[in-house]
Formats: sequence, structure tokens, C-alpha cells
Amino acid sequence: MSRILLVDDDHSFVETMGGLFAQHGVRIEVAFSCDEALALLSKEAIDIMITDIVLPGKDGLVLISTVRKLYPAIRIIAISGGGRIDKTTYLRLAKDLRADAVLEKPFGWDDLKHLLDSFS
Repeated sequence: MSRILLVDDDHSFVETMGGLFAQHGVRIEVAFSCDEALALLSKEAIDIMITDIVLPGKDGLVLISTVRKLYPAIRIIAISGGGRIDKTTYLRLAKDLRADAVLEKPFGWDDLKHLLDSFS
């Protein structure tokens, strides 16, 4: 089973996603910021990172760029519901930084599961 890291500062979203993963027998690691994610990645073997773009401090674009350089084998799914700019622009920028896939919030479990399965 792939080791998954979810990075998002929205605690209710993280709780909801954690519940969905648990229902499907998947345990995830969680970080609420870029710095937390990088600290966790330095200690844990992660296969897939799902990250929001709008995060406190360093944003998800910085995280994607850093992970691509330090951990090139990690598959990255960028997610966004928008923020200072529209979500389509954020997700295009994430693809430019070589995120493997993007999802617009809100998204359904089936959409996420399809992406995760495509990485197997």
C-alpha cells in the first residue's frame, strides 16, 4: 500500500479526508503547512503527496518545487479551491512545477481514487 501524505491547513477538510481514507483501509500522514510536510518527509518514506496550494507561510507551490528537487520519486497531486487567485490558475502553476496530477476542490472520493490507482 502506498504511503500517503496529505498537506492542507483546513482542519475540517483533513478530518473528512482522513475519514474517507480510513473507510477504505488507508492510513495517511498529515501536515498542516509546508514546513511540517518537509519535516515529515525528511523522516518518513512517502510515495504520494496530496497538497493544497494555499497554505500558511510557504505555499503549496513552494512545497511542490522543493519536493520535486529533494524527493523526485514522490508522486504529487495538487489540490485547490482557490484563494487570492482562481483555482484553475493555481492548478496550472502546479502542473508547470511538475505536479503529477491536479484536482479542483471540491472533489469526490472516486476522482481521487482514480488518480491514486493510476499511480500503481
